[in-house]
Amino acid sequence: MSIVVNIGGFNTRCGFSGDMLPEVVFPSREHSGMPDEAAEGPVDTSKPVSKPVVTGTVQDYDRYEEHIRYIYEKKLKMGDTKGSHLLVVDSVSTTDESREKQCEVLFERLQMDRVFMLNDLVASVYSAGRTSSVVFDVGYDCCHAAAVHDGFAFPHTLNRLEVGGEDITEALQMFVQERGISVVRDASEQMKRMHGQAALDFAKASAACHQDLPNTRTFKLPDGTEIDLADEGLRAVESLFRPQLIGKRGQGLSDMLASILETCALEREITPLNNLSQFVLGVGGTSQLPGLAERLHYDLSTTRAHSTLLPSAMAQKPLFVSCLPEQDRWHAAWIGGSIVASLPCFVENNFVSRAEYEEVGATAIHKRC
Repeated sequence: MSIVVNIGGFNTRCGFSGDMLPEVVFPSREHSGMPDEAAEGPVDTSKPVSKPVVTGTVQDYDRYEEHIRYIYEKKLKMGDTKGSHLLVVDSVSTTDESREKQCEVLFERLQMDRVFMLNDLVASVYSAGRTSSVVFDVGYDCCHAAAVHDGFAFPHTLNRLEVGGEDITEALQMFVQERGISVVRDASEQMKRMHGQAALDFAKASAACHQDLPNTRTFKLPDGTEIDLADEGLRAVESLFRPQLIGKRGQGLSDMLASILETCALEREITPLNNLSQFVLGVGGTSQLPGLAERLHYDLSTTRAHSTLLPSAMAQKPLFVSCLPEQDRWHAAWIGGSIVASLPCFVENNFVSRAEYEEVGATAIHKRC
C-alpha cells in the first residue's frame, strides 16, 4: 500500500492508494507546532503562517519535510516514514530542480523506500477515467491548463493564469467595500459560494442585476446585517475571464484554453493532439462556480467559429466542456494519484526505488516521472 499526498495552496489531501477519497483534508498552513485544539479546529487566517507550497511551487524544503512528517505521524497515524511508498501529486509547473530537491528530502531525510511524482493535471485526467484531454485546474491561488495525451502533459501547451479562487474572494470583498460596507474575508468567501456566478454575457447580466428589485440577492453579515448585492458576484468571477478587472496581466481563462485548443488542432508533429481540440475537462474547487462550464463552451465555440487559422471542417466539430461532479472536482488530482498508486505493477515498474536513488541520485526522478 502506498501513501498519496497532494499539497495544495490552501488544503493538503492525504490518504491511501485505492481509496476513492482522501482520508484527511486539512489546511496546508497547519503544522506540528500548532496546539491540538487549533490543529483540529478553524485556522486563524489573519496570522501569516508558512506554507510549504505556494502557487504550485515548494517554497521551503524544511517546511516541506515537516509537513510530510506531520501527515504520517498526526494525520494518518502511520508513525515513522522510513520504508514507506509515497506518491506525491505535484503541480504541473514544478521545475526539474524542485523535483530533485523533493526527491532528496524524501529519500535522505525521510528515508522513503519508493517515491513517485505525478503532476496534478495528468492525475486529474486519470480521475475522470480518461488518459487524454485538454484540462484546466482552477486552484486556490492560480489556474493551470495543458493538453494531456496518454498520461503526458505536453509542455508547449502549458498555460498559467495568476487568478485563483482566493483572488475571486478578495475581489468580491473589494467590490462590496467600494460601496462602504465592511466585509471580512470569511464572509466574502461565503458570499462567493452563495452568489458567485459566471455570466454567459457579462454586460447584459450586469445590467439586469442593477434593474432587479431589492432583496433578490441578499446576504446576511456575521453581525446580522443584511445587504443587497448587485453585480458584485458576477464581477468577481468575471476576473477569471478578464484578469485586468483586478489588476492582473495576461490572458483570461477562455482565451488561455482557446490558445491551447488551437495549438492542438494545428499540431503537425504530434498528430494525436489534433483530436484533443474537441475536449476540455475542468477541475478544482473554483470550477464549481455556477455557469462556468456554459460560459467556457460559449466563448470557445465563438472563438472557433471565427478563427481564420482552423480548417473549416475542424472549426465546425462539436466542442465538449465537462466539469467533474462536485466532490470529485475538489479532490480530482488526489483521486487520480490514488488510482495510479493502487496498481501493483505501476508501483513496481515506475516508482523510484531506494536502490535506484542511491545508484543514480535525485535525477532518477526524471526517468520515472
